[in-house]
Amino acid sequence: MMKRFLILPVTALFFLGIFLVSQPLTAATSDMEMLSKKLYLEADLAFKNKELDKADNLLTQSLLANPANADAFFLKGHLSSLNEDPAEGLRLISRGLNINPKDLKALLWAGEAAVSLEDFEEADIHLKRLEKLCGDCAEQQTLLLKIEDASTQDQDEAEKNKPEQSEE
Repeated sequence: MMKRFLILPVTALFFLGIFLVSQPLTAATSDMEMLSKKLYLEADLAFKNKELDKADNLLTQSLLANPANADAFFLKGHLSSLNEDPAEGLRLISRGLNINPKDLKALLWAGEAAVSLEDFEEADIHLKRLEKLCGDCAEQQTLLLKIEDASTQDQDEAEKNKPEQSEE
């Protein structure tokens, strides 16, 4: 009999708890977005000051606070590319581009990472997206030159490695 009397208050407390807990979650999300933005700005400053390890750590924290921070993905990807891991860089920048597909600098960085990986098809995709978004803008021209330079180097290496044919 006593159990029946406890069921109603316990159920009421349970639903009240769910209601109270769900209210601050909305505010926490906004707070986490603000924290993520702050950490990103600190990381950007550290990056500009050549404090790359600090920037990387801050970007990781920024993404933990808000996994939808495209700018943090872009900069962390660019940092990975600069640290000789263009595959990881391209992966991170691509995640950011899924969130914000029109960022010109990110498209340039993704194209540069693809060129580093000698994935010219991927680089060309980013080049075409830049052309569509901004025409002959600086980012598009920079990527176009990098693709042309890398293609020329690949052709030169292929010519050097081609076996010489002897005349008989």
